[in-house]
Amino acid sequence: MKLNYKLGELIRNIYVKNKDLHCNNLKGLSMTKEFRASTSNIVGTDLSKYKIVAYKQFACDFMSAIRVHKMPIAFNSEMEEILVSPAYAVFEVIDENIILPEYLMMWFRRSEFDRYADFRSDAAIRGGYGWNELCETEIKLPSLEEQRKKVQAYKTITDRIELKKKINDNLEATLTAIFKKMFIEDNTISFCNKKLYELTETIDNRGKTPPNNNIETPYPLIEIASLRTDGRIATYRNCSKFVTEEVYNSWFRSGHPKQKDILMSTVGSLAELKLFWGDKGSIAQNIVAFRCYDNNLPMYLYQYLLRKQHELAAYEIGSVQASIKVSQVIEYDIAIPPKELLDSFDKISTQLTELIYQNEADIDVCHKLSDTLLQRLTLQD
Repeated sequence: MKLNYKLGELIRNIYVKNKDLHCNNLKGLSMTKEFRASTSNIVGTDLSKYKIVAYKQFACDFMSAIRVHKMPIAFNSEMEEILVSPAYAVFEVIDENIILPEYLMMWFRRSEFDRYADFRSDAAIRGGYGWNELCETEIKLPSLEEQRKKVQAYKTITDRIELKKKINDNLEATLTAIFKKMFIEDNTISFCNKKLYELTETIDNRGKTPPNNNIETPYPLIEIASLRTDGRIATYRNCSKFVTEEVYNSWFRSGHPKQKDILMSTVGSLAELKLFWGDKGSIAQNIVAFRCYDNNLPMYLYQYLLRKQHELAAYEIGSVQASIKVSQVIEYDIAIPPKELLDSFDKISTQLTELIYQNEADIDVCHKLSDTLLQRLTLQD
């Protein structure tokens, strides 16, 4: 069996348009190399020009590599067809007796592949990494049996990740339903209104970026990418910058977030909200934390602000980059229920949030295992 190939020998371009409009399952591509729900407004759009991605086919956005230094490639592992932008390339494996499409997707997920695509984008005369460059990319293949073993090992890990995500989704839905039943649907409750600044102090280290690097330490620098995720807890695995213990202990003028602090983004993706859970992590540019004076208020306040997220985002001041003024946000009115209801909700939501946190920790471990498995593919190259 031949081991060394160029991808052009293993894949072929597919160009099937949605001519009869039979498919409306429009998707985009994420930086995590997955299909995601499209945010495009398709009202009045001619979907007959869009491309079909069938079962076991790939879609790729070549235009992103030079902009975001990643190559968004996604694999359709479901029987349902997917509709993607006509700007994307769609392709498939020519012969599954040589390479399994699932193995190829694992190969695309490697950080080494993104670095290579980024390098080729910068090195190209016109800039960019396109179909021709992809086809010229070299790959060394193990036997089909070895490919199957690696695919199965990877699937075992990713299946556990998906299971934990579903459990957390159910816990999130449960918390939302409890909040709605206790505080929205019950018309007998008497609320009092207070300003956000009366209820919280603000942890604000914005203005200057602390010394940091991408070498992992126990002190992650939480940025907006860690808030722009599903769920209520800041996602540590999305942290790409870290500070040293010395910087952590000396640099941050307002201190650090503590458990149950509410994190909010103030620039770019506005009013993204997350709870800080755990004991280590720092915030600086583009994020502030609100710390409640009442220990039984944070879980209610987080859920309350989440329901009002669009109103908080409306505090945008209008500048080159979207941003909101914290001094305006803290004037926001908060409806506070009686203490006994706060205590009850805090107890329930704290318990369920702790379960979510434990599941997130398990997911983090699984991601590290999957990253290790993907890195080992390089040993075959």
